[in-house]
Amino acid sequence: MHKCAKIFLLPGISCCIFQAEEAKVKILEVSGDRVDNKSKLEIIKQEEEMIQLEKAELERLRQEEELKKAQAKAKLETEAALLAAQKMVRIDSF
Repeated sequence: MHKCAKIFLLPGISCCIFQAEEAKVKILEVSGDRVDNKSKLEIIKQEEEMIQLEKAELERLRQEEELKKAQAKAKLETEAALLAAQKMVRIDSF
């Protein structure tokens, strides 16, 4: 997933600002200039936060899907039980 797609998962952090900081660090590294560890650490922390938020979102979606499946299964079982009960009533009526 592109980093800009994660902007909605980052409370208070603009994706474009993050990309700009990351780009500055990469440019400095490529040009041979020194990059302070504080900048590198901040980028790593932001990346880790994005990863954790994405994992949490994926887990939420997985749980939501499991809930939908369980609800659908319960509905089918209920309908099957109702049909069986209706058949028994018909049989007992004769």
